[in-house]
Amino acid sequence: MIHSFAYAVEKVKEVGKVIYSDRSIAVVSGLPNAVIGEGVSFETGAHGLVSKLGEDQVEVIIFSDQSLTAGEPAARTGEAIKVSVGDGMLGDTFDSLGYIVRGEKDPSMVSENRAIECPAWEIERRSEITKFCTTGTGIVDMVVPIGRGQRELVIGDQKTGKTHFALQVVKAQAKEGVICVICLIGKEQAEILRVEKDLTQAGVRDKCIIIAEPAKSSAAKIMLAPFTAIAVAEHFRDLGKDTLVVLDDLSHHAVRYREMALLADRFPGRDSYPSDVFYLHARLLERAGCFLVGGKAVSITCLPIVSTVDGDISGYIETNIMSMTDGHLYFDRDLFFDGVRPAVNVFLSVTRVGRQTQNKLMRSAGQKILSTLSEYGNLKRFLRFGAELSPEVTEKIRLAHGVKAIFRQEGHVLIDPYVQVFMVALLWADRLQELDSEVFASNLLLDKDKMREVKGLVLSANSFEELVKKAGK
Repeated sequence: MIHSFAYAVEKVKEVGKVIYSDRSIAVVSGLPNAVIGEGVSFETGAHGLVSKLGEDQVEVIIFSDQSLTAGEPAARTGEAIKVSVGDGMLGDTFDSLGYIVRGEKDPSMVSENRAIECPAWEIERRSEITKFCTTGTGIVDMVVPIGRGQRELVIGDQKTGKTHFALQVVKAQAKEGVICVICLIGKEQAEILRVEKDLTQAGVRDKCIIIAEPAKSSAAKIMLAPFTAIAVAEHFRDLGKDTLVVLDDLSHHAVRYREMALLADRFPGRDSYPSDVFYLHARLLERAGCFLVGGKAVSITCLPIVSTVDGDISGYIETNIMSMTDGHLYFDRDLFFDGVRPAVNVFLSVTRVGRQTQNKLMRSAGQKILSTLSEYGNLKRFLRFGAELSPEVTEKIRLAHGVKAIFRQEGHVLIDPYVQVFMVALLWADRLQELDSEVFASNLLLDKDKMREVKGLVLSANSFEELVKKAGK
């Protein structure tokens, strides 16, 4: 929400004029009291944001698809750019300025106008991450777990399943009552519609808010989108509700920011990105975390997505965001082409705080899975010897093949963490031959008695070894 030109002239009474404009950037004179971050309204109805101050002129980012003409009047609004937020946003799609794109927003459900950009909460208002964030994806929940309030980077080449995984997490968390904010940055219109349809078919659309700026939008509006998404999440955080934010993706966000920076004649640094692109993403991601609200812990879990080129994770933007987050999930292109789904490389993935949210049983099972896959990598060169392999080596190979089989998820089935642990125990007890994990999980979900029995077995086991013995019976 940005005030109109007439309102700004009447209330603030400071009007300047455009000296120069080029796509997303305008230079305006006659606004001596402007401050960085303040909204600006133009006579034609366009809006902007003060981004740089000069001696007698200011630089303004324009939220319009068209350039402005020289001499056009511009007025200060006296306020930061705000977005109207509330429960009425649930189930609908909005642009980065908070205007509805698709849906039936109920104005009576909008509870406040919130500044899109504000300082992150200080350390005294933060809490330890202790709650487990269920993703419904076995290999992640067991080996590279995520906690509520964690910032976990999802990184990999394009078309390796990153967005599919993020939507799986959204579905799993929405079914647990978490408010999900999905920010689609510079995507094609068809992809935005596909995400909406996917969430609707999963029955979680009413728990989700989509902030979408398609590729045809101006660079300024695309740059603003993730900040709007975080502002929406902060509104629900202040109400005591856990939220999940997906930012898809920040590499495209950085490209659009670079476009505006070069138009504004800022000095280009590494890979032509200005140095403040680090600060841009840092102040965005720092607003996620686990916070103390009303004496209880409330989380904003953030999954920023970054695309790599030819699997190179040492790029400027990639390493920047790695340093800001609490770990990363690496989607390996080679694994994807080998048919592994999801194509998560567990050896190149990191979770810094996720394991502390797992229970003792899951942590023990995850360690066994990781060590088994590691040993299998060293034993692969011996596979050609076939029958000459020792029983110990044969058993390790069996377990590794079984792990790959039970954690193969190609569709949209979410596997409950209890089922994940139980399947691993069945594998270690040698009670599995050929198993389709998605079919197994789906059948269990349909049979409430069996599901209750599986949960009982898992909860009653004091160790993974004890659970293996119970599964063997």
